Amino acid sequence: MNNEGMTRSALTMVAVPVAALVMLSAAVANAGETRVVASATGGYQATYSDRTRSIEFAATRDANNNVRGQVQFNNLDTGAILHYEVTCLHIDGNVATMTGPIKMDSTAGLPYFWLRVVDNGQGRLATDFVSPFVTIDEDVGCFEDVYSPGIPIDNGNIQVR
Repeated sequence: MNNEGMTRSALTMVAVPVAALVMLSAAVANAGETRVVASATGGYQATYSDRTRSIEFAATRDANNNVRGQVQFNNLDTGAILHYEVTCLHIDGNVATMTGPIKMDSTAGLPYFWLRVVDNGQGRLATDFVSPFVTIDEDVGCFEDVYSPGIPIDNGNIQVR
């Protein structure tokens, strides 16, 4: 066998095990992770009930139906800050509904929240809409129709996927 044949043979002997090791490493790295199948993220300001609110959220649901996320509510007029965990996320087209329990509250408010948002696309002419941010005394779940998302956001962006 000439030198060129030996080099190709040696490269093949090295390349095949290296490729297998790379694929095995990727499989092991992803073994504990499940693919995200739905998400809702955003930050916006909206005025309703004569008060300006600032709300930020990020929530995902994976292929095993595990939900992770959080919402922070800031009442810019009163200074109230509420931080909630998202434990239920329902997406229907461009509409996301989220619920969950409180994690931090500067005002001793109610222990659960409910929020529905509508993603109408990107750009100046695509206004996103929201429901009032509702705090409630029991978790009603994200499949309940509590309020219509009829409030246009003053500024910010919502993305539902």
